[in-house]
Amino acid sequence: EFGQFIFPKEILLKQNILRSTSTKGKMAIRVYPSWDSPSSKQAMKTQKWQLPYFVDMCNPNKLPLEKIIELYAL
Repeated sequence: EFGQFIFPKEILLKQNILRSTSTKGKMAIRVYPSWDSPSSKQAMKTQKWQLPYFVDMCNPNKLPLEKIIELYAL
């Protein structure tokens, strides 16, 4: 399994991961790709907001180029 997360800065601020004037940010985060099946409610909630920013790259002949370009443009 192989893939990549492409998180826009705005979503990282919204999730309180990056430091801002109102939050101190986080030292680290866990990421949950599409093939992961987290069991805790918090992990499932995290995976839910992360998956729109995940690009599955298992098949290099079928890369979702439009999605990749859209995410890098954000």
